[in-house]
Amino acid sequence: MNPSIKTHGFKIINSNEINELNNLKRYITNFLSNKFKLNNKDPDDVLNNIHNYANLITDRQANDLVLETLKELSDKFDFSEIVYQSFGEEIRNLLGPDLHAQKNNNIVFQSPNSNRYSELHSDAPPNSEFELVVWVPLVNCYGTKSFFMVPLEDSFDLIKKYKSKNFSNWNEFKSKALEKANHFEINYSQALIFWTGMIHGSLENKTNESRWCLNVRYKNLFAPCGQHDPLTYYRIFRKSVVTDLALSKKW
Repeated sequence: MNPSIKTHGFKIINSNEINELNNLKRYITNFLSNKFKLNNKDPDDVLNNIHNYANLITDRQANDLVLETLKELSDKFDFSEIVYQSFGEEIRNLLGPDLHAQKNNNIVFQSPNSNRYSELHSDAPPNSEFELVVWVPLVNCYGTKSFFMVPLEDSFDLIKKYKSKNFSNWNEFKSKALEKANHFEINYSQALIFWTGMIHGSLENKTNESRWCLNVRYKNLFAPCGQHDPLTYYRIFRKSVVTDLALSKKW
């Protein structure tokens, strides 16, 4: 059974409208195909095997490619809008109609055997504790190519014990957290949504495929912003009719 946000702090959801996400994926693969002269390649083949086609030897080369790809996409696509179009029903149910979204597009890329994996952590703080993360793979993710999450009650317990200095060192804490972690198999057209207080991360990618995913954050417009400056980190994304009326009053 798919866990719920309320009981587990995370949930895997299916897209309610995939067209805009398909357009983004198609554009990325066309950009990469043109850059590396890959003729008639399947989009999943391009993304999964770009480390071979681009001859990515170092993490710096991989990072440069991601930055170049983001620059190409920056004035053409709004990731927050695309993810909302794809998974908005669940986002609205959880956060309501008045929304902040992060300002900047973000791609997370990990080639095989790369050191660019996400160390075990929780996002709040500095992120708002009223924030929702939507992690959207552009390729099918499994095993060490995917993502792990420590369930809600286990995250609470581990963080409480860590703050109370119940662990002798970081490695002991990390080992206990990984024992509790759920490792996900998530396909393209699905997303993992989770609360920012969850312990999560990724491992060294031991598969022979590269991982591409979007990472977008939303919060209710009127909820606290955590330690982030709301004017630089967020933008007003959606407003309800009542909020529009309240903000437009003439007295």
